[in-house]
Amino acid sequence: LSSVRQDPPEETSDYKEAVLRTIENEKETMLDSLNGVKVYPYRPWTTVEAAMWRLDDAINNDSRIVENYKDGWVSAYREVIKRAAELYDIPAELLAGVAWIEVGGAPAFFDDAGYLLRSNLSEEQWNGLWNTIHDSSIGSKVFDFVPKLEQYSDYRPSESTSFGDLSMQLRVAALTLGIPPEMLDSASEKSLAKLLKNPRLCIMLAARHLADLKQIDFPNTPSDELTQDEIIAIANRYNIGSEVSYETAANHFYGQRFRDRLDIIKELLYE
Repeated sequence: LSSVRQDPPEETSDYKEAVLRTIENEKETMLDSLNGVKVYPYRPWTTVEAAMWRLDDAINNDSRIVENYKDGWVSAYREVIKRAAELYDIPAELLAGVAWIEVGGAPAFFDDAGYLLRSNLSEEQWNGLWNTIHDSSIGSKVFDFVPKLEQYSDYRPSESTSFGDLSMQLRVAALTLGIPPEMLDSASEKSLAKLLKNPRLCIMLAARHLADLKQIDFPNTPSDELTQDEIIAIANRYNIGSEVSYETAANHFYGQRFRDRLDIIKELLYE
């Protein structure tokens, strides 16, 4: 495949190097901030587990496989979550709740595959490929079995690909680090993707992003004075973005899972 990714022009080579240095420097700063913070060993979410979960859910309408994984993940990274929340002045349960919703689900290789295709296919080629897959007998069964695949069907540029346990888009990660997304090239996108695949760094960057989202609706409210509804509105923005109205953010369905699990999330954080 010949890449259709449009890198910035050659005269911006110094800026591209600066972007890579920024990502590397931010990575080192975040790791330094986590020095001494305990992480309990925990396995990555595997393709086998994802398949077992979807099969169990289809047959028994039972989601305990993925829910147990989510609980274990939050418990394993609870100290990192609490440190990140403290550093960026957000409620720990906000960060933990977003993590609980995002981890598990589709296996990580879906992100790599999506990025590879988005980096190498034009919009016309992308739409043709997905229509062919979706209309095939095998493809339609796969989409029924793994509904999350639908999120990959619409054409998006490569910087819209999400990576990491907390499913953060490359463009959002760039903005969070103060990097204009239009200045990303393939090298800096891959550097950001590598950063996001590190669970500790992904937690730190998600905390920083949530702190930015808090400023939209509650810039003058101390984090320890946020109500549960306000916390959920911020969590919803993590899913639907910063540009929607507060009414939309406050009532989005994403936060319902957060609300339903909040007591357990708090127990996982402080067990």
